[in-house]
Amino acid sequence: SSRPSLPTRLLMAKADACVVLNRESLEYAGSDAKIVYHGVDTERFNYCRDNSRVLDGAGKSNSPVIGIVGRVRPEKGHEVLVDAVMPLRERHPNLKVVFVGACDRKHKAWLRSLEKKAPGLIEWVGEQINIASWYHGISIMALPSFREGFSCTVLEAMASGCVVAVSDISDFDQVVDHGNNGFLFEAGNHRALTGIVGELLDSPHSMSRIGKAASQTISKKFTAEHEARTLAGIYKQLL
Repeated sequence: SSRPSLPTRLLMAKADACVVLNRESLEYAGSDAKIVYHGVDTERFNYCRDNSRVLDGAGKSNSPVIGIVGRVRPEKGHEVLVDAVMPLRERHPNLKVVFVGACDRKHKAWLRSLEKKAPGLIEWVGEQINIASWYHGISIMALPSFREGFSCTVLEAMASGCVVAVSDISDFDQVVDHGNNGFLFEAGNHRALTGIVGELLDSPHSMSRIGKAASQTISKKFTAEHEARTLAGIYKQLL
């Protein structure tokens, strides 16, 4: 999601073909580059709704779970999610937000400030080996990032039946059909995210419908096999 370094640009200039992850990268790679989106293992990340693991891990009572998966750092938008969820606590007192991912030492003070900002709301569980079970237990998976290449966490969450709410950056509009299999919102706009999460919490039936549609989208278009076939096609053309 940023301009390649000089060594990378030199390698790209000598390459027989160039593969990029999103339309923004085409500006750096040139019009001859090919976009190949990530795919995920749909046997590992499959549709399942079971919040027992998440609730046990986070140590709170039965309640809707909003999660964010990935490195815990400012550019991932964790504070946007916290600001979005805080106004909803009055109507949903058991609401909780789970941060799943590593937090570098330099960001620990910032994380503690978020926990103080919203006492009792955030549960940081660190890195998790069995990440699939966490997707199964998260009701709404947010990715309020300010910068991304093409995050696999969105695909993994959708495959697992989470309802995703994603910043309208990168090429996520190629995966998320707003209102049908997930939601897009302006990066940094926590009020827009509040509206999305609030409507979902008030309509469990819609949440179930959208989660199923999300899983079907990944199975049809964004599997690891689909990514491999697309890459293989590029190699065959070169050969």
